Amino acid sequence: MFKELKILKLSLFAIFLVIIIVNVSESNKISVFFTTDTSHHIGSEIKVFQAGNFDSEDDVFIVSDLEGEVVYKDVFEYVDNLEKNKVGNEFSIANKKLVQLPDSSKSGVYLMNDLYSLVLRSAKESDITIVYPYANNLIYQDEGYGNMLSNELVGFNLNTHVLVDDYTKGLMGLFKFCSNNYSVNYISDVELENKDMYSSSKLIVIYGKTSFYSLLMKNNVIEFLKEGGNILLMSSSFSTNAIWVDNNRVRFSVGDSSNNFKLNSWLGLNDDIRNKIGLSYQFGGKAKTVIGQSYKVLNKEHKIFEGVELDEVPLSANRYIGAYCKWSEEDSAYIPENQFYKSEILAFNECKNGNLVDNIGGVYAIQPDSSSGVILSLGTEDWCLEKNQTNEVIFTISKNAIEFLVK
Repeated sequence: MFKELKILKLSLFAIFLVIIIVNVSESNKISVFFTTDTSHHIGSEIKVFQAGNFDSEDDVFIVSDLEGEVVYKDVFEYVDNLEKNKVGNEFSIANKKLVQLPDSSKSGVYLMNDLYSLVLRSAKESDITIVYPYANNLIYQDEGYGNMLSNELVGFNLNTHVLVDDYTKGLMGLFKFCSNNYSVNYISDVELENKDMYSSSKLIVIYGKTSFYSLLMKNNVIEFLKEGGNILLMSSSFSTNAIWVDNNRVRFSVGDSSNNFKLNSWLGLNDDIRNKIGLSYQFGGKAKTVIGQSYKVLNKEHKIFEGVELDEVPLSANRYIGAYCKWSEEDSAYIPENQFYKSEILAFNECKNGNLVDNIGGVYAIQPDSSSGVILSLGTEDWCLEKNQTNEVIFTISKNAIEFLVK
């Protein structure tokens, strides 16, 4: 009897061990999806790659919109062709498939298997162009082994998997408002190098992480504004650092000969964007307090505060972009000081930059000259987060901002 009991115990232990091994194996499985470009035309045939550390296994490939509605579903049949790709770590590319999404798909940001971004763009002219921060998301994304900055990579390939960020997810309601009321197109941030993709739009929306811009990206945005286009900015540090883009390869330093990691700021390169738009993280900074981060409204009569009765905007944020301001005793208010045609602070919060200088972050409306467009900055990428966008006051201001700029 004791022998039978011992055998039973050993059998149960063996089953338990198998379950553990299977679960560990499954939890360590890595499967990522990516395409061959940062965005794709609606209706075009897309070459999709699946990479990872799995083997001999078919997988289901799903494309859905941000709300979770499935627009494409198919099986990736496992074919081990042993191609290699730098995807955070070096994995074998197990599967490759041509995917034809429905022509009825709208321009927008889509999810591949609930995680990885797929940007679809339209060839038609649009009222609004929304700029998905593709390259910047790549730079900042951390899947457990650090990001590109902490790992001090000198460069990276754009043809890799990009996780959809929380700022994009948080703006889902605003994106829906835009598409319900205007013609909208989506492009990636590096596609700002191609002015033909957005030059006819009345407004470009730039949001999320936007610290890293190439010279052409930065100059094209400035040119768009100068030629009368409007910009809605929802970010804390816009075009602060330089990148160089060449044939889907991005580097943090000039030239291919340098193998040393080095960040270059546009200020250090004597080509800072603050001289063109008046805004900079150096004129903003981190919130002084963890609590009480609400914006104080200075101009309740402005269009963006229509339907807002509060004197403060209940915002949860940490980092802000700002403009150079001075306190006016006469007006009992902070006044932006610059050479621009019009420059107004509409709402603000006090903050400190990296040098512990007191600054004023917040909502700014700046028009560089009489014939240029307006850049309206809502002060921080945290404005985009779901916890803020689900607040009725913040969502109302967001919609008003779009209506104000698409005129």
